[in-house]
Amino acid sequence: MAAHGRIGQAEIVQSEHSSPAYRQISHHFEALVRNGELRPGDRLPTVREVARRTGFNKATVCQGFGDLQRRGLVVSRPGRGTVVSDRPGGSAVFPVAERIQGLYRSLKPDSARRDTPSLYDFASLWPEPGLFPLRALGRILERLLRGSPELLQYGPAQGYRPLRRYLEERAGRLGVGEGEVLIVQGSQQGLDLVFRTFLNPGESVAVESPTYANILPQMALHQARVVPIRMEADGLAIEELDAATRRDGVRALYFMPNFQNPTGITMSERKRVQLARFAASSGLLVVEDDFEHDLHFTGRTKRPVAGRHPAANVIYLSSFSKSLLPGLRLGWMVVPRALAQPIVLAKKYTDIYTSVLIQAALLEFCRSGQYDRHVRRLRRVYHDRTKAARSTVQRYMPRGTSCADPEGGFSLWVTLPVGYDADALAAEAGHHGVHITPGSMFHANGREGERSFRLSLSLMDESQIEAGIRILGKLLRRPQGRARSAEELPGTLCL
Repeated sequence: MAAHGRIGQAEIVQSEHSSPAYRQISHHFEALVRNGELRPGDRLPTVREVARRTGFNKATVCQGFGDLQRRGLVVSRPGRGTVVSDRPGGSAVFPVAERIQGLYRSLKPDSARRDTPSLYDFASLWPEPGLFPLRALGRILERLLRGSPELLQYGPAQGYRPLRRYLEERAGRLGVGEGEVLIVQGSQQGLDLVFRTFLNPGESVAVESPTYANILPQMALHQARVVPIRMEADGLAIEELDAATRRDGVRALYFMPNFQNPTGITMSERKRVQLARFAASSGLLVVEDDFEHDLHFTGRTKRPVAGRHPAANVIYLSSFSKSLLPGLRLGWMVVPRALAQPIVLAKKYTDIYTSVLIQAALLEFCRSGQYDRHVRRLRRVYHDRTKAARSTVQRYMPRGTSCADPEGGFSLWVTLPVGYDADALAAEAGHHGVHITPGSMFHANGREGERSFRLSLSLMDESQIEAGIRILGKLLRRPQGRARSAEELPGTLCL
């Protein structure tokens, strides 16, 4: 195909110098399709070839190809690779809103392809279903359904008042301080409400780097500019946040204080004090996502940043998804009183209210002491699995591999020595039934984290964890001492 010769990085950058790298690739091939140089049925060059000739990394090229496919310009054909669609872009009858287009453009390829059945699922950050307290919650729900039909009526947008009182007490014990409690349908809705309420299109939001993978497309949905802040051994780099705020006019910060996803880092006491002071002096809106607070291993927890300084605008966010049942869709926020009313209004006109029945059942489960007993069991189980995983990584991974030592949660962050490719490992491991999440998924620019990956440990026991990690170790022990690139593997994550 004649168009293959026109994929040099200089040409792409020259035409799209201000766009993200993956968009430069996407726009370049779109232009070739639109002007007729690539016709329906023509095959695009391989991801490996584009990466080699442009200098962009494979994950970026995959993301660019994914953007083309989502917009109907290309399709993946077995045995033929990626080809131009018969009707490029013609399937979209009505244009999608720009904010949704931004969301699509931000999505990264799913490196843990599920074409092969999952024998060892290290990718899903879900709690262990076998540990769900189903009988206890079932009895509570049955009793409430029989005796409290009013719980099936509409409820207040801010949440079931008795549960809010309980969570206010809980927040007080954590040291979060004064604020309005708002019940939300999981942390994700809480984040959406905050950014929908306080963020204007084009404004900047600082995030840890690496960060929670799902915050990146959410920022695209809100048309925000993401400013990555480097993670250090004891939390995000406060000095770098200060400099970025001055340079980029950062409007808000999203961070995780405990067992950060994906690194497992817990922010030090020193940095919590620094961050609270910085938030107060700068006027920065801070969203503190303490999503796994109850899953600490030692029983010793640090006070959240929220509530440390009366002039700091810090919104505290937590959830029962990881510690109880994701299907309950229950999270909670403590919002400074001056900021609460607009968020409650946004909640009201988003989904009216959260199930009162589920809120009442959760309250009874907590008040009875069953929740505390449940999380104590989870801590023991997840701690044992984490210790087993760390020991196995040290035994089977290449010399020079580093492994986090988290204080809680149920995931492990692993970094391979120089020369290894976690995206390639994820692609090949998937064909052996081992699914992991590569580090590139957690970085805003997709050009970092190429040697790291996250292992979720919740869905397997110690013997399964060891067996899965042993397979990963074998895949990394090759004559060249490194995993093959994703394009050399059959049925890879790329188009």
